[in-house]
Amino acid sequence: MKAAVVARFGRKWAIELREMPKPVPAEHEALVRVRATTVSRTDWGELRHPLLQRFVIMRGAAPRSILGMDFAGEIEAVGSGVSAFSPGDRVFGMCPSRKSGAQAEYVCIPEDGAIALIPEGTAFDQAPVCEGAYYAHASVSRFCRPGVQALIYGASGAIGTAAVQLGIHSFELGFGGRTVEY
Repeated sequence: MKAAVVARFGRKWAIELREMPKPVPAEHEALVRVRATTVSRTDWGELRHPLLQRFVIMRGAAPRSILGMDFAGEIEAVGSGVSAFSPGDRVFGMCPSRKSGAQAEYVCIPEDGAIALIPEGTAFDQAPVCEGAYYAHASVSRFCRPGVQALIYGASGAIGTAAVQLGIHSFELGFGGRTVEY
């Protein structure tokens, strides 16, 4: 398979297109044929600050050589014990941070990981992007409670935009205790 592989980290980072072995799904994993992916802030952080990633965030783990958090694609094969997905299913999700990412033709994702079916009629390149929502959810779920008003500062990036959407959704469900105008 072809993959965008990090050849050099740090200030003078480099990525090369290389031929890599196609992954094989382990027990409770699905092999996804990647049809769309993103370049995210996490990718930039892993490229520019590999020591920070390695020692602070990933607790000593070696940096990933294939980046890419978000993906959309089709299930090509499943490992033993997988019951939630079948070959041919259209899925989207987010790669685990300590495994190879989605900037490749194929990626293996745990069945119980951040993976779901793409909504009917949604093109691969229009499938939901997960990383911003993942980071935003941690704050929004903690602070959007009855009687709390929220100001989301810097809502122009992936995390801020997702925070606004999650916040509005929380208020509409009644978690905020008041009506939101937008």
